[in-house]
Amino acid sequence: MACVAFASQRSPTTDAYNLVLFSSLGTLSVESALALSELNSLWDATVSGVVKFPLTQINTVIDEEVFSLLLGLATEQNPRFVHDLLELFLVRSDEGLGRIGASLATGDLEAVYRDSHSLKTSSGMLGALKLQALLSELNEAAEAGRAAAAERLYTEVVAEHVRAREVLSRWLTGS
Repeated sequence: MACVAFASQRSPTTDAYNLVLFSSLGTLSVESALALSELNSLWDATVSGVVKFPLTQINTVIDEEVFSLLLGLATEQNPRFVHDLLELFLVRSDEGLGRIGASLATGDLEAVYRDSHSLKTSSGMLGALKLQALLSELNEAAEAGRAAAAERLYTEVVAEHVRAREVLSRWLTGS
């Protein structure tokens, strides 16, 4: 799995699946996994419509409103939640982008679709809305079998990922 991903339809079954998935990743505690499930609920209820804006209207690398929702999930019992989640995202997103590039090279648009979908969700949850929107376009191009468009979009995704990675890394190091 490229990064933390959520099922598109919420239910007790998918919530249980997500909890198992998050805690099984090894870098998230059960408390962090529960907080991440909570973030998914907040995301569904609060900001899912944000990604419907055209790319030209998304002018920040990390949306402060979305990121503040994430920061609000850190608790005394789980103060490292955001730190752990960002570290996980940075590692898994690098891996996922590598897989997408390799899949494009072999023409495996189904794999591009799967990996871009996973990255799209996790990018949005962290407030990387432009990255999420680009991944959504890449996801749609892969699903429609438009390889040339997918390759062009992949280049844009990688460039935006570099910008998001830089901002999130600075937050992690406190600089």
